[in-house]
Amino acid sequence: MRTLTVAMLQKAGACGDQVATFRRLFGEGGTVTLARCRRAVAAGLDLHWAGDHLLTGTALGQFDRATAPLRAECRQATGAACAEFYATLDAVSAEYKKIFLVAQDQYAQKPSQAAWSKFRRTYEAAWAKLTKTMEAAWAKRMEVEDTARAKSNQGAAIAFYEAWNEQRLALTLTK
Repeated sequence: MRTLTVAMLQKAGACGDQVATFRRLFGEGGTVTLARCRRAVAAGLDLHWAGDHLLTGTALGQFDRATAPLRAECRQATGAACAEFYATLDAVSAEYKKIFLVAQDQYAQKPSQAAWSKFRRTYEAAWAKLTKTMEAAWAKRMEVEDTARAKSNQGAAIAFYEAWNEQRLALTLTK
C-alpha cells in the first residue's frame, strides 16, 4: 500500500469535491509524502477524514493519539466562537424586539399615515442595525472556525503521513 488512489478514496466514501480536488492535485493517485500531505491540506483536503477512513489498526491509533489535541483545540476555539455568535444574536435580537414593540405601540396609539411612516423607518433602521451586526458576528465566527480547522488540518498532515507509513510498514512486515 505505497500509494493512495482515487479508487481508495471513493471506496472509503469520500465526497465528490474531495475526490475531485485529490484528482486535480495527484491524478489517479500517488505515493504519500509529507510534502504531498501538506499540499493536500493547502488545497482543502480533509486529512482528519482521510486518517479516520483510510488508516487501520495501530496506524489509526497512532493517528488518533496525534490528532486528539488538535481536534480538542479546534473544538474549543469553534465552540467559543459559536457561543459568542449566539450571545450577540440574543442581545441584538432583544434590542430589535424592544425597539419594534415600542414603535408598534406608538403607531397603535395614533394610527395615521405619518405614524405608519415613522413606525416603518424605526423598525427598518433597527432591522438594518441587527443585520449588519449579525453579518459581522457571523464573519468573525467563520474566521475563527476556518483558522482553527486549518491549523488542525495542518497538524493532521504530519500525523497522516507518519501513520500512513506505519501502516505501510506493518503491511510489508506481514507479507
